[in-house]
Amino acid sequence: MLKSISAAAIPGALKLAREFRKLGHPQMCESICLDVLQAEPANQDALRLTLLASTDQFGADSANHETAARAALRQLTSEYDRAYYDGYILHRSAQSAIAQDSGAAARTVYELLTRAMASFEAAERVRPAGDDNAILMWNSCQRLLQATPHSGPRETQAFETYVGE
Repeated sequence: MLKSISAAAIPGALKLAREFRKLGHPQMCESICLDVLQAEPANQDALRLTLLASTDQFGADSANHETAARAALRQLTSEYDRAYYDGYILHRSAQSAIAQDSGAAARTVYELLTRAMASFEAAERVRPAGDDNAILMWNSCQRLLQATPHSGPRETQAFETYVGE
């Protein structure tokens, strides 16, 4: 049986989770966020950090971490956050595919990055004033596309990319 944290401890716990993530310990960040979410299930900061920590663990076992990231994404309440972090997950998936350097990676990377760019464009349309993070990430995707040889899009395929409500 896990021990529960108090509501008063949540700000400090989130600060600690951010520190563990910065130090390259996404598992600790994720564990702390799970404790925060146990105390406050809709805590948006904990959900965003959980999502980020999950994407930090993309690699050979990406499927489980992507499932966790997408579960957190579905609980985000802001339209901007849902679009932005959908793009972020796709971007990190593309980076993971590049790192794995598999034979099918070129087409996969192209599809992931173009889907990420569509999500970042959706986020850009609803972004808060002065927040250009979606633009910065779109540009990062474009640069990654330019630097990565690819074979272009598949003919037709349905995607689960965020397109707004």
